[in-house]
Amino acid sequence: MTALVAPLLLLAGCATTPRPVGQITTEDAGTARRQILVTLEEIQPPPLRRPGSSSGGYVDPSGYTVSQRTRRAATRLARDYDLRQRQGWPIRPLGVYCVVYEVPMEVPIEDVIVRLSKDARVESVQPMQRFELQSSYDDPYVSMQHGMEATRVWDTHAWAAGRGVTVAVVDTAVDHEHPDLAANIVLRRDFVTEGAPDEKSAELHGTAVAGVIASAANNGIGTVGVAPRARILALRGCWEAQADESPGACNSFTLAKSLAFVVERRPEVLNLSVAGPPDPLLERLIRAVLSRGTAVVTAYRKSAGAVAFPGSMSGVLAVGGPDSPVEDGVGPPLAAPALDILTTTPGGGFDFVSGSSFAAAHVSGVVALLLERAPGLAVERLAEALRQTSRSAPGGSSATVPLVDACAALDQVATRGRCARRAASRSSEGRPATEPSSVNRMALFGH
Repeated sequence: MTALVAPLLLLAGCATTPRPVGQITTEDAGTARRQILVTLEEIQPPPLRRPGSSSGGYVDPSGYTVSQRTRRAATRLARDYDLRQRQGWPIRPLGVYCVVYEVPMEVPIEDVIVRLSKDARVESVQPMQRFELQSSYDDPYVSMQHGMEATRVWDTHAWAAGRGVTVAVVDTAVDHEHPDLAANIVLRRDFVTEGAPDEKSAELHGTAVAGVIASAANNGIGTVGVAPRARILALRGCWEAQADESPGACNSFTLAKSLAFVVERRPEVLNLSVAGPPDPLLERLIRAVLSRGTAVVTAYRKSAGAVAFPGSMSGVLAVGGPDSPVEDGVGPPLAAPALDILTTTPGGGFDFVSGSSFAAAHVSGVVALLLERAPGLAVERLAEALRQTSRSAPGGSSATVPLVDACAALDQVATRGRCARRAASRSSEGRPATEPSSVNRMALFGH
């Protein structure tokens, strides 16, 4: 996503300022069509600040600087051409000051641009153009990731990708050399063997969970994670079981060591795709994790009428599949795709997996998306947003538990309906959520 939006950063910087003359609203298309961008060369560089002196007239609150002479020139341009000065921002790499002006309705905008282009004070002038961020991937297996469409994750990627959010994965060993994971794994620890000669570097379950959460995007390889820019702490608190047993096993001791580490590191999200009997020590540690503001996501399992631990704990986000059993009208609090999920496997491979572990991983990724746009959001508020916006599975599925809706949840906590409007626009135009790998990237930027 960074590669896609980088060419837009110059324009974005120009349209943002800590000292606005008038707030620009991107939703107001009529106003945007009347706006132009004008750059002015820096007339006089700001003086060096001597110890004990004040440069109050030259320093913006943001730390960017622009001279008063340049500001006055921008104001004079507004007066001379009967323009409304909206915002300004110095673009330091280019040595210019970029100003947004609004042209009066009765004046042809093209005429103003022509006149300004001949003004010696103007370095450049152009219309304010609108660009849509696109979720376009060259990862070859994207078309097989049907769960991402079902939970509207693709649409959220126009707004969030998990940047700046750390997800701790307590599981079996994650393949830290997998080409679709290596860039996002920032730390790994083994709390099972802890440096022993037989220390495991890659196991199936942990590698698959990490791939669902944060498989890299636009690298020409494999799949795309729900939060492809999230940082992963790969913590081995479980080990791979024998072929005739469960996919992996853990015990109170290995999990306690892992959870103690999580308490100290304070990641934004903890993915704990395990289920078992109640455990007082682990419950205390999970409470400590929660008390530090970390969202805990775990797999939902019900056996003999009781919800397995730690999904039974209040405060954790217990996640099952949309086809999870519902008894007496009660099913998992949250549901995400859990059947035939394409994800990463050890040795640089990809395969389909199933189970509530991967539904939990999916929700961990969604939580990372929400926390990128709403950092510090309380776990209770996260859970409320995910529950309130869950919807019936699309396509006439027989599933009984509503699926999380990443787009609607993001709208509720941060984007105020913009994600849904983009999704509706894409649907009405018949456009797929992702473009073919052969898409001309320049078209994304209006060229």
